[in-house]
Amino acid sequence: MQQIRIDFDNPGLPQSLGVVEGESQSRIFQAALYKSGAAYTAPAGAVYSIMYHGFGPQNQGWYDTIEDGAGKRAACTVSGNVVTCELARQALRVPGHLTVVLCVSDAKGYMLKSWPIMADVRNDGYEDTGEIEMYFNLSGLAGNYLTQLEKAMADAEATKNNLISTSTQVQKDIDAKAAAALESIPEEYTELDGSVKQLKEDIVNIQNRIELSAINTEIVFSEQLRSTLKNGATLSDRTITIPSGSFGGSSNIYLVQGIYADKIKGKKILVKIKTTQTGEYEKFKIFAYVGGSAVSCSNVITDFPNINILLKIPEDNKGPKSVQFGLSFQNYSNTSSDDVTITLESVEYSIYETVKYMSDTVNDVLNAVNDVSNNFVIDNTTINLFDKSQADLTGMYNISGKFIINSYEHSTGLIEIKDYTNFSINRFESTVPVWTLWKKDGTTLVRGVQARYIVIDTTTDSEAVYVRCSFLATEIDTVMIVPNEYPCMSEYFEYNSPRKSLKTQWFGKKAVMIGDSLTQMHYWEEMFAQILGMNYEVVAQSGGNMTAIANFVDNIDSADVMTVWAGTNDWYNGISLGSLLNNDNNTYYGAVQHVCERVSERLPNCKLLLITPLQRLTTNTDDWEVDDRGFRINPTTSKILEDYANAVIETAEIYGIEVLDMFHRGGVNAKNIDIWTSDRLHPSRAGFEKLCWKIIDKVKSM
Repeated sequence: MQQIRIDFDNPGLPQSLGVVEGESQSRIFQAALYKSGAAYTAPAGAVYSIMYHGFGPQNQGWYDTIEDGAGKRAACTVSGNVVTCELARQALRVPGHLTVVLCVSDAKGYMLKSWPIMADVRNDGYEDTGEIEMYFNLSGLAGNYLTQLEKAMADAEATKNNLISTSTQVQKDIDAKAAAALESIPEEYTELDGSVKQLKEDIVNIQNRIELSAINTEIVFSEQLRSTLKNGATLSDRTITIPSGSFGGSSNIYLVQGIYADKIKGKKILVKIKTTQTGEYEKFKIFAYVGGSAVSCSNVITDFPNINILLKIPEDNKGPKSVQFGLSFQNYSNTSSDDVTITLESVEYSIYETVKYMSDTVNDVLNAVNDVSNNFVIDNTTINLFDKSQADLTGMYNISGKFIINSYEHSTGLIEIKDYTNFSINRFESTVPVWTLWKKDGTTLVRGVQARYIVIDTTTDSEAVYVRCSFLATEIDTVMIVPNEYPCMSEYFEYNSPRKSLKTQWFGKKAVMIGDSLTQMHYWEEMFAQILGMNYEVVAQSGGNMTAIANFVDNIDSADVMTVWAGTNDWYNGISLGSLLNNDNNTYYGAVQHVCERVSERLPNCKLLLITPLQRLTTNTDDWEVDDRGFRINPTTSKILEDYANAVIETAEIYGIEVLDMFHRGGVNAKNIDIWTSDRLHPSRAGFEKLCWKIIDKVKSM
């Protein structure tokens, strides 16, 4: 079982988990919880739940309960400050980066979230054709809310003699707002249909059980004189009588009533007093004691003869069970010719606060759901043109236009070119697909090509009306043919339907990516921009050194986000490392400094992200010496690639610039480099996707 440590007050280094695609009932981890270094224990009644988000809009969820073939069970179990958590199978359907957050919440609004836990979902090599689905199951948290409501209603039932239903306009407004929120959730978002519909039903059921009620309690007083009355004052049947004439000195008089503090703690108490007082009333006060401690209230009485005092009983009462109300005199003098009487008429309390909280909570949930639906972005310009009902499942067309019977690889139907300039396919396996262009009759070949994507040449392809592409038989339920986009995004959306994604803080903003071949290859930028909803521009040079690439920033006029990723060629080509703050652009340190200063000066509102070089292990360096950790030493400079990565980190720290340390945190090393790269230098498509998620997460946090 994997074990991690979480300190809610200290993010520290990112915690990580390793999992495999398609696992179920088997991926369980333990999280030891701390707060400022001390073991953390959640408030009584709190519920632990798990949020997750992986690649694609459907690959997300929030749950505290798991229901599958093994039955229904809590997703998290707690022992002291250690929480044992199970990852639901729905969270492990897509290989790649997965963000997991542990949540602690209760029905009173308390919410505490862990720092993001990074899970690397490894590909199991099996092509899962099942539909990716969101997973929302908060039955435990919903039950917590419901338990609070039921307790409030049960307490009311136990003490009431008279139940008065009082629907107020405030409650009507709350209900109307909640109903409007429910109706505003578009039904066409199929990703949300199942979970949202169930959630809507649950919320309506809860609201139907809420009654705004006030409870008038007929108090049975045990009339108890707790202090001596001065100068003839008397107490009888909750009435204090103060005779005419002088009444000197100070006195406290307690009346003990029969409401138990544990039933009304946290609620508001209305104390009603009637008096014939006409004298120096500024010195006549009312008080309440709960557990021997005075409750804050409006002490000075200014509203005679009917006095209404609103008190709130503390939540943390640990004293006597009964609440005491009374009167206080400070050197009071009754100078009138008549006796003064003060009568404690009634004490009332209401469950309004509890019910209102429940209604507000329900409304908050509805608003949160509504926000999710409102944050969907529909990209009507990008559609999936692959219609599997038109595919030929008996074989494929080769680059000569000849049909080859093949059970392994099949062909799409004819796809009309229209005004599209290029087409791409979401194939990530090593086999390169075959594209064929056809004339209007659909049988005469214009040309064929084996490539990841095809660009329509307006001159040589002028007679082309249709395009076909080969695909693997095992991928028929996941294939996408997308026009005017390369690379094709890996998340799946249905045939002839627009792509949907979630808005982010960067939606509609501009990103500029500057770098060497790792940027110039155009393998990750489209994914980055699509996930964040950004426009983007690539300025990159294959084989370029930072010393040359740094000057690119001088020609960028606008950017909301800028990434600069270069350094591997500087190390390999023996470019001098230089030293910190040496201002020499011909050295690596100096070039990085130039980037920091120029972007800060010219584009002060731009969020700059420097990315360190990735670890590499190319064969053309096999004869280079290595250090005691196995890192190759450039014979010209006597430096290892890590020295260049550290130069980025050190320079960025001076200027307060964000850094993504791919060298130390990219997850690529000598043991797995053949998995994540194509040539021990350049990442594969899967590698770029892995690294792209790291860039996305970093930018989202900026």
